[in-house]
Amino acid sequence: MKAYFGSIKELIKQLDSNLNNRNICVIFDENTSIYLSNFKEIIQQKFNFLKIKSGEKHKNLKSIEQILLCY
Repeated sequence: MKAYFGSIKELIKQLDSNLNNRNICVIFDENTSIYLSNFKEIIQQKFNFLKIKSGEKHKNLKSIEQILLCY
């Protein structure tokens, strides 16, 4: 599992070099999910995505479990 942070363009550049037949789960929170459709248009590879609730109170074991199940 590898985490990427930064702009969408930087993320795509990093993903393009690592997409070779791997399972990919892209995680968006409620604030960043507005970029999901843009992301799907740019990335032609198949990937899973997970939308999680934003905020510190949602950074817990249940969220980690959702992330691991998505991957």
